[in-house]
Amino acid sequence: MVRENNSNVRNLVISLVGIFVLIVVAICTSYAAFTFSKTGDKVNTITTGSITFSYNETSNGISIVNAQPMTDAAGKTLIAQSSENGINQGYFDFNVSGTIRGNKTISYEVYGLMDSASTLEPQYVKVYLTDGELTDAPLAGYDGAVVPVYNSLPVATSDSNGKRLYLGTFNNTDSVKNFRLRMWVADTYQGDKQTTIDPDTGITSSGTVKKNFSMTVNVKGA
Repeated sequence: MVRENNSNVRNLVISLVGIFVLIVVAICTSYAAFTFSKTGDKVNTITTGSITFSYNETSNGISIVNAQPMTDAAGKTLIAQSSENGINQGYFDFNVSGTIRGNKTISYEVYGLMDSASTLEPQYVKVYLTDGELTDAPLAGYDGAVVPVYNSLPVATSDSNGKRLYLGTFNNTDSVKNFRLRMWVADTYQGDKQTTIDPDTGITSSGTVKKNFSMTVNVKGA
């Protein structure tokens, strides 16, 4: 009788352990599934130390492809977002956030790198940076009467091949900064003329050489 009771107790303990293991496995599996499903909400983030650079587009860059020259007044209001080979045209929205612990201030630099395949001269590329979609107000350095061109921007501290777009700081009361970047062809650009002759008809036509300019946006703690 005692032996039978011991056997029943042993079976009960084993059953309880088995149930506990199943519960733990079920909880862990559910947590893992939940964590995995949430990772898709945080797309396109690049983290370096305490600085995180986030954007929603397919590429962290912006380009001008076969665009016509325009005035600063028109360029500041560009709203079209099209894509050419995965690079954004019109404007590029992004944000920079900082993880701050204690009474510490960290600096960061937003800079642009011109693509080596660009054919449009950088002295004709207007660069305009605002505080994002909320107010779309120009940031310091972009609020003057004349919008700067790529060539006139200061050399980036983070990369001597790049140009500084913005230099900022974070502290424990200011941890997210939104940006909207626009680029356009300056209205001073005349274009390179080309003449072509149709081999079949012999008709001569003239036009402007098609050019492009692409720039990637990068962020680094300064």
